[in-house]
Amino acid sequence: MSATKERVWFITGASTGFGRLLAEEALKAGNKVVATARNVKQIADLEEHHQHNVLALALDVTKPEEIAAAVEATLVKF
Repeated sequence: MSATKERVWFITGASTGFGRLLAEEALKAGNKVVATARNVKQIADLEEHHQHNVLALALDVTKPEEIAAAVEATLVKF
């Protein structure tokens, strides 16, 4: 019997395009997702539909303090 490790994806730019598609596919595969976007309202639906598997966060990757806060929130949730 092998142990299955739970995967947590940290996806920046999850509001549109490749980031959004990657978040949706990771969720379909049963993974947990930290979805980030500058405007958290654009990804709120992911968290609403996948409450236990998604953490939606506002994140501007050019701001180190926001990166640190997002990582900390990820560690707390998952």
